[in-house]
Amino acid sequence: MSDVAKMLCLVGGLALSAGAAVSCGSGSKVGSACTADSECASPPDAVCLSKFKPVKDLIKPGTDPATAEAFQDVGLEFPGGYCSNSGSCASDADCSTGGTCFVALAGVTQATLDALAPTVPFDLNAFASLGLCLQSCTDGSQCRSGYKCDWPLGDFLTLVPGAQRRTFCIEIPDPCKASPCQNQGTCKASADLSTFTCTCPTGFGGAKCEVNLDDCSPNPCQHGGSCADAVASYSCSCAPGYSGPTCETDIDECSPNPCQNGAACAQGVGDYSCTCPQGFEGKNCEVPLSGCNPNPCRNGGTCTLGDGDDFTCTCAGTYTGRMCEMKCGQSQLITYALSGVFDLSQTPMGAGDGTWNLPGTDARPGGTPAVTDPPSRIVLRLHPDGVHLSIVSFDLGHNIHQSVFGTEIYTNILHAVPRNACGAASGTLAGTTLNWGSCTTPSTYGTKNWVTTELATGPGCLSDFGNIGNIWCSGGGCVSGGLASGDNPVARPPVWAQPLSAFVFSASDLSSFTAEAFFLPNDNKSALTKLSLAGTELNRVTEVTPDCACP
Repeated sequence: MSDVAKMLCLVGGLALSAGAAVSCGSGSKVGSACTADSECASPPDAVCLSKFKPVKDLIKPGTDPATAEAFQDVGLEFPGGYCSNSGSCASDADCSTGGTCFVALAGVTQATLDALAPTVPFDLNAFASLGLCLQSCTDGSQCRSGYKCDWPLGDFLTLVPGAQRRTFCIEIPDPCKASPCQNQGTCKASADLSTFTCTCPTGFGGAKCEVNLDDCSPNPCQHGGSCADAVASYSCSCAPGYSGPTCETDIDECSPNPCQNGAACAQGVGDYSCTCPQGFEGKNCEVPLSGCNPNPCRNGGTCTLGDGDDFTCTCAGTYTGRMCEMKCGQSQLITYALSGVFDLSQTPMGAGDGTWNLPGTDARPGGTPAVTDPPSRIVLRLHPDGVHLSIVSFDLGHNIHQSVFGTEIYTNILHAVPRNACGAASGTLAGTTLNWGSCTTPSTYGTKNWVTTELATGPGCLSDFGNIGNIWCSGGGCVSGGLASGDNPVARPPVWAQPLSAFVFSASDLSSFTAEAFFLPNDNKSALTKLSLAGTELNRVTEVTPDCACP
């Protein structure tokens, strides 16, 4: 059938070909529901489509498998079938009744294509020549149930200057398909697929079950106790002198009487005092003024008499001090100025890929300030044995600016681990290399699919790692990148145990170090994120090592 005959078919029911009347067919027009090609209107290349995935067969050889997988699904789905035409259309004349040719990159200049081609993992010029017959529209009332009037491939094409913005009848995507409900929440789509509702498990709330409900508000812990929120529960850390699930019980420090040698006990809040009889001293009147009888040395120490009533304790194991009262002696706290390099890769079309030096100073003019308080620091504890080290605290500012095809993003957050005197992560020195203890990672670690709910475990993981601050976004790419337009507050939780790479010190005095890049989780699964570190000593102080920090 000639092109003229096809055009006549689009207008009427008969066409003339070589002087004879030709039937144009009585099948359904473009955009109609179908189950087989034969149900769709002629010309003879009519087809019943279930999906259109144009990028899948255009992936460049040698493309990273993870990147290729991310692009293979770029396209359209047609639930219930969709009458169209086989092959690629170049104009509306190539389409059956009611069809309009959609060429996604029809308005894009060759110069723009040439500039974008190296940044995408598929043949962009081949993609630019592809056309598909669709039902054009101006509002949703023209489309059948389950379809909307919208810009096909909008999330993808919004990044391409000049891309065609005509509207067609396309699928209303199931909002639950992307699993928006976090923390094992159950998603239910509305009847018209315009919204979804999350049913959250106990302990979580928010539109997407993203909020761990604060069981500590108001604080249930009494007498100054501090509350630690968990999932649908809490725990109280009681002030000295109190106990119980909510610190409701005043502990009687004099029952049983801790004072020895007949001394009287006087109770206080979280403490007590002993009135010692003549000839004894010490907290519990346990130290005789006559020397080693009874033994004043604690924790298994051995007492040796000196001149007069003087004595010397020989301590057992790692204990030290005048009476062996310290478990492992004194340690050094070394504070370092902390910097890093943030690496972002495998973003859509590679458009957001790059590296940035941290802490950085970029901040939206007139908006959220750069995160500089607290300053970027890490504190390490060098234990008395000179071999074991642990992380006491970690703060690193993250102040960067990204511009992607007209979308502006300012990230002003703090990567932080609260001070933990017992050690948030521990490891041992081998020469000048600090190797962290065991840290078992989930199977998704090292990919952009690792999220904060898939936990790493072990003493070598940096525990209680989290972020706080704000991400500001403006432009057409915000929604496709998982961000709202404007402010996107970042808060704890979530927190997670962060795997680390070894710290390599420049010399045996541990005055500076570097750490190769390790992977960070990404709850949006939109990119692969990595962080490398460097530290330079600011100061060091000596303190008694807490018992909980002793190896």
